[in-house]
Amino acid sequence: MSGKRFPKVMKYQFIAPNKKQIIIGLILSYIYIFSRRHVTSLLAHLSSINDPGNLGYHLTFLIRMIVLVIFIVLLKENLLHFLNDFKDSKFKDNFRWMMKGILYLFLFRLVYSALILLIMYLLHTDTTALFVGNSLNESLIAELTEAFPVYYIFVIFLGPIGEEIVFRYIIFHFFRKIGGVFAIILSSFVFGLCHVTGEFAQGMYLQGLIQLIGYMMPGFALALMYERRRNLTHCMVLHIMHNLISELI
Repeated sequence: MSGKRFPKVMKYQFIAPNKKQIIIGLILSYIYIFSRRHVTSLLAHLSSINDPGNLGYHLTFLIRMIVLVIFIVLLKENLLHFLNDFKDSKFKDNFRWMMKGILYLFLFRLVYSALILLIMYLLHTDTTALFVGNSLNESLIAELTEAFPVYYIFVIFLGPIGEEIVFRYIIFHFFRKIGGVFAIILSSFVFGLCHVTGEFAQGMYLQGLIQLIGYMMPGFALALMYERRRNLTHCMVLHIMHNLISELI
């Protein structure tokens, strides 16, 4: 199995988090993912707050920024290794992997389109309306950035960095002790599920399922690229590009 069969994959080594980093990382990941829900719930019980919606946005942003800083301190050596590897790699190598990542995103998008057609066929009805428009998460982000344009910085740049640390590093490696394929599937499932909790909370189960599959597709692409290239920086750059393009169009 060694030698020429998998030369490009085998030459890259994982810089995995240790057990302590995973345990602390999982706690931080929970805070990062569910901070908005807990902040909203807390403010709902405080009648003295005049504008709980906007205050909730700001508090959630502050909490996630603090968590992101703690993540960077906790994983400083790991992240520096990824960054140095990215900087030391030849431009041709980085460009080739970024193109592969874009190809993965495109292919999994085609898979999503095929699944949509399959669901419509199995339901024997036109469910086109379910696929039109943004998810509740996207609508909330659009509302937030329209009211406070400064949050574009978080949505486009800081958010992807945080999500790659949470989903493609901590959660990915938590599952990877079982196997690489298992880690790709489960980390992508968690990534998708955390983006559609609003739909399921409101009883929009079919739409939530469709949006879940939709979010899982870029999760698959990013996790697959991390599994193969084994450098989180490439995933961060690709995620930033994906969010930037999504905001522009």
